[in-house]
Amino acid sequence: MRHVRGFDVVRPLSIWMLIFMMMPLVFLPLASIFIFGTSNGLGNFWAALNAPEAIFALKLSMVTSFWATIFNVLFGLFAAYVLSRYNFFGRNALIVTISLPTAIPTAVAGFALLLLWGPYGTLGRFLKPQGI
Repeated sequence: MRHVRGFDVVRPLSIWMLIFMMMPLVFLPLASIFIFGTSNGLGNFWAALNAPEAIFALKLSMVTSFWATIFNVLFGLFAAYVLSRYNFFGRNALIVTISLPTAIPTAVAGFALLLLWGPYGTLGRFLKPQGI
């Protein structure tokens, strides 16, 4: 129930309920990595984290996510400005293209790319003889 004056009880409660419901989505995968990673001992887990391949992968992930964030902020602000100010041919198609990554899960998009560009995919089988 919303009060006209004073403190609104529902808003903080709903925010905390949302946080409580979303926490397993963050902490369960992290706990799974830690539990299964340390099943052979903490030393093996630490050695795997300090392996050159793991350090390279972590650095690559951090650099890639940094530049992806910069790219998304710049072009996202530009696209939002253009789409909110102007009407042009293909505007709806552009909106659908921008909204598509939120509608299709990442795993499905990855699987579709694999089916398209993989060695046995639609386009990949033509690139395999060229060594690509």
